[in-house]
Amino acid sequence: MASDRARDLLFPITILISVAVGTVIGGSFARSGTDNRPLISATSTDSKALVDAIDSMRAELARTREQLALTSSPASSSSLADTRSVAPDTISEMRKVTARLIEAADTLHSAASHAGGDRVPLVAPATVDPKVFQVVLSQENEINSKTYLLWTYQQVMDRFGTPDAAGHEDAGAWWIYAQGSSSVLFHFTDGRVSSVDSSK
Repeated sequence: MASDRARDLLFPITILISVAVGTVIGGSFARSGTDNRPLISATSTDSKALVDAIDSMRAELARTREQLALTSSPASSSSLADTRSVAPDTISEMRKVTARLIEAADTLHSAASHAGGDRVPLVAPATVDPKVFQVVLSQENEINSKTYLLWTYQQVMDRFGTPDAAGHEDAGAWWIYAQGSSSVLFHFTDGRVSSVDSSK
């Protein structure tokens, strides 16, 4: 029956959607229960898990669409001959639905992949080695700027911890770390370090 065929084709998609939702929710509960690090927002692992799940779902949708195309073609199995009066309408609707789902999956993929910029989820490290600041303060700004050029927000946070202050400027954003009477200032453009200034 056409309805049985539809159920067989859509069942894997239902499983994939359940896995996608479970991955994100499960990851959130796991972190809240076991991670003692200061949590600023959800980690980028969530975004990757979601993107991977969307990719899997899209691949399954594409495969389903191909199977539907084969089912509705003249070369279809003769076992469907007795349902040809019903199957074309059902299959046509399913093809439209899968096409819309593929489009939605593409949109979700794009949104999940580009949820970055100033909104990238960040997690502060549990501890920071104070020697990293000594190294930066002992070097010229030009050397530091080359060393940390194009570092992401998370990379800077992993190395130096949570900044003491942060803000926006015309070119992007800035983070400042106070070290007694000294300070280290990171300038970001499009979410990447563009220069480093230190005052001793």
